[in-house]
Amino acid sequence: MFCIINNQYSLLRVNLLSISLFIALSFNVFAGNDLKLNFERLDNTVGLPTNEIRRIEQDSEGYIWFVSTNGLIRYDGYDFQLYRNTIDNPNLLTSNAIRCFGEDLNYLWIGTERGLNRWNKKLRKIEKINLQDIDVQIYKILVSNENYIWLATKKGIIKYFPDNNTCVIFSPDGVNDIYMDSKGRIWFGFWQNGLERYNPADDSLIHYPDLSKKNSVHVIFEDKAGTLWLGTWGVYRVINDDEPTETKYIQYSTTNNIAIQLHPTIYTLSIRILNMAIYG
Repeated sequence: MFCIINNQYSLLRVNLLSISLFIALSFNVFAGNDLKLNFERLDNTVGLPTNEIRRIEQDSEGYIWFVSTNGLIRYDGYDFQLYRNTIDNPNLLTSNAIRCFGEDLNYLWIGTERGLNRWNKKLRKIEKINLQDIDVQIYKILVSNENYIWLATKKGIIKYFPDNNTCVIFSPDGVNDIYMDSKGRIWFGFWQNGLERYNPADDSLIHYPDLSKKNSVHVIFEDKAGTLWLGTWGVYRVINDDEPTETKYIQYSTTNNIAIQLHPTIYTLSIRILNMAIYG
């Protein structure tokens, strides 16, 4: 049970995506019309164990999972099921403060403020991952197409191999985002080291030109045309991302765009946000 330091540094049957798209289209297409949207509030008055929800995910079986600061909550459209450490069961999770979520064929991966856990779909139970090197804050989980998963952590990028419970630590720098594009390429956005891409040929990282003096990438997004966008203090479009020596960025600055003036620090990107950034 160990990690290798890599020194090469170069069931609810409603689709949440459909709901998000409907809401976005409703506010954009039907703005100014008398369209009325009705929302049902889910909070602790109707059984939700906590109101502090960090994010919402839907798994392949249709269940809704609420990622909270006080445990993991599963919702089937009728009832809530809370998974957290208690006095009677103090070792269920590595931490009750859940941060992120990922899924593969057999497991739901759960990243917390202190370590990694997984929901075993077959056994219907939570299993803690006991590995000291990943006993850290996990910001994001990306399940790869291979037999490993990527973890964005406070310690840096970690490549975790579930089959033998080992890992490789790629970089000690704080990483904000991990993203797989339509070509299967893995991208990393760092707090101070900008943009990097995984090179599977020699299991290393390829560094891209600096964005700015701060050189922080908060979030990575690919549009339908295959263009990469970076969210940081403003929005950047990546040009020629295949070869770092030819890569350039087009910045959509805060000085001439009202959308970015209102929200200059970008932590999430979508087609709607990009349209606002480009066209105002």
